[in-house]
Amino acid sequence: MSPGAKVQAVHVNQNDQLFSRLRYSAVGSAIVATAIVFFVDDSEALPIVAWIWLVMTLFLGLVRIYSAYAYSRDPQAEDDWRKWRSRFRFGTHVSGLLWAFAMWLLFPSGVPTHEVLLILGIAGIGGGAIATLSYDRKTLAIFLGILMAGSVSRLLWAGDELSYQLAFLVTLYFLFLIKGGLDIGSSYVELLQLKEDMKEHNLTLLSTAERVARIGNWQWDMVSETIELSANMARMCGKGSNRVRFDECLQLVHPDDRLRVQAAIDTVISTETEGNVEYRLRRNDDEEWVIMNQIIALHADSNGKKWIMGTVQDISMIKSAEQKIFAMAYYDELTGLANRGHFREYLSKQIKHARRKGSSLALLYIDLDNFKTVNDTLGHAFGDRFLKILADLLRGTLREDDFLARLGGDEFCIIMSDINDGVTPARAAERCLSLSRHAIPLAGKEIPPYMSIGIATFPQDGKNGDTLLRAADTAMYAAKHGG
Repeated sequence: MSPGAKVQAVHVNQNDQLFSRLRYSAVGSAIVATAIVFFVDDSEALPIVAWIWLVMTLFLGLVRIYSAYAYSRDPQAEDDWRKWRSRFRFGTHVSGLLWAFAMWLLFPSGVPTHEVLLILGIAGIGGGAIATLSYDRKTLAIFLGILMAGSVSRLLWAGDELSYQLAFLVTLYFLFLIKGGLDIGSSYVELLQLKEDMKEHNLTLLSTAERVARIGNWQWDMVSETIELSANMARMCGKGSNRVRFDECLQLVHPDDRLRVQAAIDTVISTETEGNVEYRLRRNDDEEWVIMNQIIALHADSNGKKWIMGTVQDISMIKSAEQKIFAMAYYDELTGLANRGHFREYLSKQIKHARRKGSSLALLYIDLDNFKTVNDTLGHAFGDRFLKILADLLRGTLREDDFLARLGGDEFCIIMSDINDGVTPARAAERCLSLSRHAIPLAGKEIPPYMSIGIATFPQDGKNGDTLLRAADTAMYAAKHGG
C-alpha cells in the first residue's frame, strides 16, 4: 500500500467512527436541549426565543442524523472522504455556535440555580464531545473552543461574583477537556495508523499466500459499479488496479461460461446462500485459466451495507493433470485412439443403448497382415510411424458416430452403432480394405497396409461385449486364413 493510500485509509476510518457516533450525539444533544428549555421556560425568561432555539437545535440534529445515514449508503464514501469530512465539520461547528448562543439567549439572570444547570448542560455537551469527536482533533478543539468562548463571555458579561467564579471554573474545565481530548485523539489516530500497518502486513502475508496457493478473493457491495479484488486476484485478471468495474470483470469470463457465472451470482443474491461455479478466465494477454469460484453468502458490515464475496482458485494445473490422467487411462499414447479399456467401456454402453432401442450394432476387428515385417525390417521407430499413419487413414473411412480404438499391437476395432440397410458393416470393411491401395511411405519405401477384418453384430453374434468381441476376433482369423 502506498503512503498516500495508507493516509486515505486512516481518514476513511476516522470518518467511519465519526459518522457512526453522530446519531447518538444528536439524540443526546436533543435531550439536553429540551431539558434546558423547560427549565428556562419555567423561569419565564424569553420563552419564545427558547422555543425557537430548541426547534433549530432539534432540526440540526435531524439533519445530522440523516447525514450519517447518507454516509453509510454512499458507495463512493471512501473516495469522497474529504467531502464527507467537510460536511461533518460544518455541522459540528454550527452545533457549537447554537450551544454558544444558548448562553446568551437563554441565560436566566438572577436565578443562580438555573444558571448553574445551564452551565452544567453545556459542560455535559462538551464532555460528550470527547467521546464523539476525538477521532478528529481539529474539529474537537474548535467545537470546545466555541462552547468555552460562548459560556465564559456570557458569564463575564453578567458581572456578578458568582458568574466570575463560574467563568473561571468553566475556563479550567474546557481547557482540561481540550487538552484531554487532543491527547485521546492522538491515541486514536495512532491506533488507526497501527491498525492500517497491521492490515498492510497481513495483506502482504495474505497476498504471498494467495500467490503461492494460486487463489484470490473479491467483494462487491451490490450498489457501486466496481468490485474490489485482492492483489493476487487482480494479477490473475491481468489488472493493475484492485478496483475493477463489474461488467469489465464479467467480460474476462469465457463467452461460453458467462451466462452460467451470472446465474450463479444471481442465485446467491436472491437466496442469500452460498454457491460455486467453474469457468474459464481470459486475461488481457489471451492466456486462459480455469477458475473455481466459491461465492459466499451475503452479510452486512457495520454501516449496514450488504456485500457478496467470493474466493477464487486457479485450477488450471489441476484440470491439466486431470486431462493427462484421463488421456492416459482412456487413450492410446502412440495413435491418440481410444485404448482397450475405453473401448470396453464404450462397447458396454452402446450394447445397453441398442438393447433399449431394439437396434443393432457391429464390431469390425482389424488386424494388420504385414506389420511384423515392417517392424523386423525397418525397426520399431518406423513401425510406430506406420501405425500412426494407418490410424489417421482409418479415421478417414468412418462415419461421425463410429468409434475407433487400438486394442494393442497391430489390432484395431471399430464400433458401428445403429446400423441399418443403408449403413452396413460390410461397406465399412470395404472402405478399410481399400486403404491397401494407398501405400505408406517409410524409409524410402512404399508399404501398403494389408489387413484382415472380422465382423460381428449385436445381438446376432453375441449378447454382451465379451462374446461379441470373441466372435469378431474369430471372424477376423477366418478372414486372414481364408486369404
